[in-house]
Amino acid sequence: GSTRSGLLRIAEIFLPEAELHAAMAVYAWCCRAEGVCYGPDHANMYHKIAALNRIESDFKAMRTGDAVPGNRIDIDLLRTMQGWPSMRDAPYLDMLAGMRRLLREGVRYVNFEALRQYAYSTTGTVSLMMLPLLAADKLSAELEAQAVDLGIAVNLTNALQVVGVDAKGGRIYLPEEDMKKFGVTSADIYDTRMTPAYRELIRLQIDRVRQLLDSARTAASSLPGRSRLAVLAVVQYTNAVLDEVLARDCDNLSEAVRISPTRKVGVVGSALLAWARVGWGART
Repeated sequence: GSTRSGLLRIAEIFLPEAELHAAMAVYAWCCRAEGVCYGPDHANMYHKIAALNRIESDFKAMRTGDAVPGNRIDIDLLRTMQGWPSMRDAPYLDMLAGMRRLLREGVRYVNFEALRQYAYSTTGTVSLMMLPLLAADKLSAELEAQAVDLGIAVNLTNALQVVGVDAKGGRIYLPEEDMKKFGVTSADIYDTRMTPAYRELIRLQIDRVRQLLDSARTAASSLPGRSRLAVLAVVQYTNAVLDEVLARDCDNLSEAVRISPTRKVGVVGSALLAWARVGWGART
């Protein structure tokens, strides 16, 4: 999706060549699964689930050595996971489980925890997949939790950019509990009604994402130099998008919220400054 594409573009800027190739192998595997889950709407749900089950079976078989990968995507991923032995299977399996759950249950998030779980399965898992490429030998439970926070923050921010666009497709990625609290209805969103209550609802979501980004920023100081810069760039970029939502008085209904190319360049510069403040560390 656009979220993972954005993360890959940042990886292309900041990661060394070997880690970048590994990241692209992970990205290709994720995109294949996503293509199945989010494929044509007319495709049979059960056929999609069966295809995801085959991807999972092939993944497990190649990881246990019970079968040789039969396609380029799995071959590249296996080589990557062999090259970085600290890569775990769980994030890949969690992503597939989340996609199957989405197909069975549809898009409905009764509270923030349900939305957070969705965001974990789609992008939090990617952060865990990528973490061994970023953290060298510094993996820890705390660092993994902070990586998940970053992935969830990126996903939720992406959703906050395109609430109106998603609504046109019949999808609302906002917690129903929060909507009820502020008196915002699905009809308000489908009809693009920018009310004071809606703005308060969006500000609450932004505050939550900022907390997740603060957690991710804390992780940067424990990473090697270039990995530290990559994480800080993601944090700075995501904060810049949230700033833009606020600058538009939380209007993410009338059109998608984007930041300008000039602002993107500024994000890279601010990431460099943040990198310097945290400490230069190793450059490789």
